Amino acid sequence: MRMRRTTGAILVLLGAVLMGAALLLYMHNKQEDEEAGEASRAIMQTMRSSVDDEIVPVRRPVPEEAEKEMKVFPIDGYDYMGWLTMPTVDLELPIMAEWDYERLKIAPCRQFGSIESNDLVIAAHHFENHFGYLGNLQIDDEVFFTDVEGNEIAYVVRDTTELQETDTGAIENTPYDLILYTCTFDLVRRTTIFLERVP
Repeated sequence: MRMRRTTGAILVLLGAVLMGAALLLYMHNKQEDEEAGEASRAIMQTMRSSVDDEIVPVRRPVPEEAEKEMKVFPIDGYDYMGWLTMPTVDLELPIMAEWDYERLKIAPCRQFGSIESNDLVIAAHHFENHFGYLGNLQIDDEVFFTDVEGNEIAYVVRDTTELQETDTGAIENTPYDLILYTCTFDLVRRTTIFLERVP
């Protein structure tokens, strides 16, 4: 009887410790999300104020030689290539020109490709303030990319899927002009959105 009480007390204590650890992890993730949102909003304000005139949509043809040097806007030691506007999920986010895990804590990042070569891939954390609602995009939704000179390029969603983390070929070799992706909530798969440039 005494053994059962001791075992029960240990299990209750263990459960309380695990619940406390889960709560601390949740609070840490929520804080990172809020910090990322604040950073993105401040960066957007700086970038928008740097664009002289009102942004106008451009339908520029893709140059035959896409090896054009990317124009960037430096802010706080990081280079930004422009910003992404997703009206469906009411988000406007700065896009860093390069990616690593530290940069992803601040803003979505270009993983590879470019606007000029029509193979741009942008990755972001699953923060609510970044790509957390990416899965809400639907076929035919519009997304806009604005470069650092204020040129806006329109895209339309053509496909949405969840990929395995290891399925890198599915984003490296596609006919799509823009790909956006983020982790699913369980961190096992990648919510992936394939977009086509509006001619």
